[in-house]
Amino acid sequence: MSLVLKVREIDQPQAWNQLVQDFPIQSVLQSWGWGEVKRAAGWQPLRLVLERGSQPVAATQLLLRSFLGPLAMAYAPRGPALADLSDFPEVAAALARYVKRGIYLKFEPEVGFPIPDEPPQFPGLNLEAPIQPGYSIWVDLAGEEAVLAAMKSKTRYNTRLSQRKGVIAGREESFPEFYALFEETNERAKLNQHPRRYYQTVLEKMNQPGGQAFVSLARLEGVPLAAGMFVTFGEKAVFLEPDVAQQDWAAGEPVVVEKLFEHVVKVPRSARDVEDPRLAGEHGGARRQPRARPLRSLDECAH
Repeated sequence: MSLVLKVREIDQPQAWNQLVQDFPIQSVLQSWGWGEVKRAAGWQPLRLVLERGSQPVAATQLLLRSFLGPLAMAYAPRGPALADLSDFPEVAAALARYVKRGIYLKFEPEVGFPIPDEPPQFPGLNLEAPIQPGYSIWVDLAGEEAVLAAMKSKTRYNTRLSQRKGVIAGREESFPEFYALFEETNERAKLNQHPRRYYQTVLEKMNQPGGQAFVSLARLEGVPLAAGMFVTFGEKAVFLEPDVAQQDWAAGEPVVVEKLFEHVVKVPRSARDVEDPRLAGEHGGARRQPRARPLRSLDECAH
């Protein structure tokens, strides 16, 4: 008979991040820094480790947001971090018993399934629409030539063409230029965005134990053509926000974006993989993230 999972809270950033990074199934959105980013946006982070005896089985950063009185939404962005996906139903039930206040508990474990594979079903949990992007591109950073070899020939051509045109990409302390391109891109594509301060908070809080946040720009003769915001955590780098200047589309939008991507392949030396939420499937294997939440309220889910 297996031991019942014990749940306890972690209140130290370095200990939490190390714990999360040690799990094979984990995400930067379960890092301490991301919880602090969301705290600034009105959420209350709760960091919990679940253990069987002395062995950690899962770690979950729950974001709580109150609605009426004691009622709250409890949400684990790209979580929980797991030792094995088969533990997911037991972990969800233990969390439901532990977190007593809530309307519902929503999970989004960082487990990728190749398209068009269907994600598995779990007892007591119901698949529903995700909050985070439902599709991501995971690229193994095995080296620049290996990454290029896995791309379509047109993408390799655009990347090398950018070099011949003189496009230069690099990490910069240039948030104002990044944000100007970001606003222009979102206005052109009619996309929603957070206030400026939110992205400044990401850059501040995601520089944390075991992780970094930075902005990279691609320039031609000093003029910014494209920009991206990236975070690294453990062995992953995540491409959060790609932006491209409208006036420079004539120079080749795929060219400058691929140059920017190529730069990031080289930058996070501690990273093994990069995740790109854009649906540009030629970069590598697209992966769908399964999302699940209990069918009923937290207390009912425990039974």
